[in-house]
Amino acid sequence: MSIDNTNLSGAVAVLATLDDEEFLAHSLRTTNQSRQMIEETLGELGLRYLPSQANFIFHEVTGDVKTYIDRMREHGIVVGREFPPIEGFSRLTLGTPDEMAVFIKVLKLFREKGWV
Repeated sequence: MSIDNTNLSGAVAVLATLDDEEFLAHSLRTTNQSRQMIEETLGELGLRYLPSQANFIFHEVTGDVKTYIDRMREHGIVVGREFPPIEGFSRLTLGTPDEMAVFIKVLKLFREKGWV
């Protein structure tokens, strides 16, 4: 893992973003909306998740996590890996509400097939 991979363009962009209060408010609002959508769906499906205030959430996967990751990728969705020792959970980075709606649709399809 590299900790020195920031380039000048990226650093300038980050600094500009920090001064853009409207963008920051929009990002916070949409991230919170996406997290709420995912939490509601996971609760509806009876899948446990770890509480989060970040832009990601760890959620339970019934079955093999590697298979789950591969199946999500086959549906055009990239989800995170398992983080031992938290086995049986996957890390999901929150996207826009529209992106999360697609994830939810696929997750519910997986439930119909008995995969989660």
